[in-house]
Amino acid sequence: MHDLLHHITVRVLEGTTSDWWVGYGALVRFHQHHGHVRVPWQHVQDGVNLYDWIAKRRAEYKKKKLAPDRVEALNQLGLPWTPGADAEQRLLDAVIAFHAEHGHLRVPTSLDPPYQWLCKRRRAYHDGTLDPELARLLTDMGMDWQTTTLLSFDAYYALAQQYHATHGHLNIPRGYTIDGADLYQWLVRQRHLANNNHLPDRHRQALDELGMVWSPRHATWAARYAAAAAYLAREGHLTPPAHGIILSKWLSEQRRLDRTHQLPPDRRAALVRLGIVDSTPPAKPAIPRLPTKHTKKQA
Repeated sequence: MHDLLHHITVRVLEGTTSDWWVGYGALVRFHQHHGHVRVPWQHVQDGVNLYDWIAKRRAEYKKKKLAPDRVEALNQLGLPWTPGADAEQRLLDAVIAFHAEHGHLRVPTSLDPPYQWLCKRRRAYHDGTLDPELARLLTDMGMDWQTTTLLSFDAYYALAQQYHATHGHLNIPRGYTIDGADLYQWLVRQRHLANNNHLPDRHRQALDELGMVWSPRHATWAARYAAAAAYLAREGHLTPPAHGIILSKWLSEQRRLDRTHQLPPDRRAALVRLGIVDSTPPAKPAIPRLPTKHTKKQA
């Protein structure tokens, strides 16, 4: 390997090298440093985007346009040629990126396929079939090889309690995560289980204590109510501008329902607390009385 690097360096200094040799030299140095050629997405080595460089070499190999000596040179570094290698690398990149952002590998079930990828690596580890280098890499990132369920109900529930303590409700927006756990998708899953009578009573009672809204339709109303409360706290009034058309239409609809006496008592009480409707219910319109028919007396 040292002789190969020397050969590449000499060709670069003589100005006779090609882009291929420059890229290969960068890949060799990456291999020396890391012990493999699983180059992370968009990784740059010595000014060369190795991720793109490898992708081009694989494309040339697939079209049988890569010279045999170059194929052999890349084989010596252990470069995999199969299409699945790209997918495998992308998943590993996603796991590495998750770790860089969150500091752990407790990937939520909603983040698929990285979640399933880690599950398969865990099974391979216990079967003794996992590549040792990959095992070391995942171990260094804090992989828990004994965990079968990356986040339990109690773990998610603790995060839901944390959200509730801050916001006072569980109207979690789509895509909201805490420490990488997708609470929105988790609550969707709990509603699905409850609607199919598969949610344990203990879990339902625990979520009820946090004010869980089980009906999606009710969840939409609660989300609009939470948006109104947040707007009032931020702006000090409830007259949103034109670009807040969703909230404006919702407020108008609630006032219309109040005028027509169509609001359930619990919702009306909640709207009163925000000042959306008056505490005094609107008077019910008087029911017009039909004129009394007078019968003529017979002579």
